[in-house]
Amino acid sequence: MEKDIRKTMKDIKDKVKSRSIYIARVSENSKIQFMDLANSEFESDYGMCMKFLMDLYKGCFPTGHEMIETEIEMLKSRVGKIEENLEVKPAKTIKMVSGKEIKLKRREKNGNI
Repeated sequence: MEKDIRKTMKDIKDKVKSRSIYIARVSENSKIQFMDLANSEFESDYGMCMKFLMDLYKGCFPTGHEMIETEIEMLKSRVGKIEENLEVKPAKTIKMVSGKEIKLKRREKNGNI
């Protein structure tokens, strides 16, 4: 009976050990903060805490094409605003009684003629 319990305990330890992670060169303060977060929010599940932090990091700091797509969208928006301000409207013409046509210059949105 005691041998069975010891064998079961050894099996459990081996399973836990194979999934454990060892992180070196971390400041004591960072380690304590990580462990406190894992203990309070993830019931001491360091793996889920690590996954949460990685997902949070990926969400805050996009990589690869996500950054490029964001920059392209910002540039499209800026170019659209510039094109809108540069749009040339046709000059208005007034026909006089004498038949002479006068073209009036229009002011653009920014105040230029």
